[in-house]
Amino acid sequence: NGTSDEVKKIVSTLNAAEVPSEEVV
Repeated sequence: NGTSDEVKKIVSTLNAAEVPSEEVV
């Protein structure tokens, strides 16, 4: 089931877009 993988990818993208500085660290 790739649903979790899809969600994790989306969440990661959203998080990176919101706080790229913190994500880099």
